[in-house]
Amino acid sequence: MQEWHERVFRRWAPDYRHRWEIYNEHLVLLLSPEKAWLDIGCGDNGIVETLGSFASVAIGLDVLRHPDLVQAPFIQADARRLPFKDETFDIVTMRMTVEHIEHVPDDLWDIIRVLRPNGTIAIMTTNRWSPFILVPLILPFRTKQWIIQKLFGVNSHDIFPTYHRFNTPTQMRQGLGPLHFSGLHFLEQVPMSNALLTLVFGSWYLVTNNKLLYQFRSTMLAFFTKNNSHTGNK
Repeated sequence: MQEWHERVFRRWAPDYRHRWEIYNEHLVLLLSPEKAWLDIGCGDNGIVETLGSFASVAIGLDVLRHPDLVQAPFIQADARRLPFKDETFDIVTMRMTVEHIEHVPDDLWDIIRVLRPNGTIAIMTTNRWSPFILVPLILPFRTKQWIIQKLFGVNSHDIFPTYHRFNTPTQMRQGLGPLHFSGLHFLEQVPMSNALLTLVFGSWYLVTNNKLLYQFRSTMLAFFTKNNSHTGNK
């Protein structure tokens, strides 16, 4: 049924691409055999298993060990206290992770510490300007958890409280301390699991397919470069 929904939707939007396709494409362009990569909030670590061969070192990190963790380099640790030396990685990625960070910028300083000068941080996260993100902000966590499980079929161990402290286009463009903003893309994920979700999110994708409304899509993919003169934690 999911394949049928996708075929029908692509008649309306033949140029549509899933956000994970766009994310992976940008990531492959960043990676190279000379670069070390850390993926924070890696979940089952599937992306390191898939794309790790493009880097000299590729490690997935998460605060919890996912029940379906794959066989790829993984470290269980808190991103606020990373077990790495200063300036260890050329690339740090955070996919659907930043929205769960409660204290910004304090909780991000250790991530910045392990990034090398001129290194890149790629962040894919929710956009608080989107109605699909803004409206649920008023709901209790348990209610949101139930809705996400029922509508999207997401397992409870993959749902965490959200804070959205660094989740607007304006905040992204301002950068953060030594992290200089270098690019921003707006994406919309159209679920194909049932007809209603495909219709609702697909319609929003089509409505926002112009310069005026593009920034109200539900997902942002932002890139930052670390100032080469920055050392230390702050």
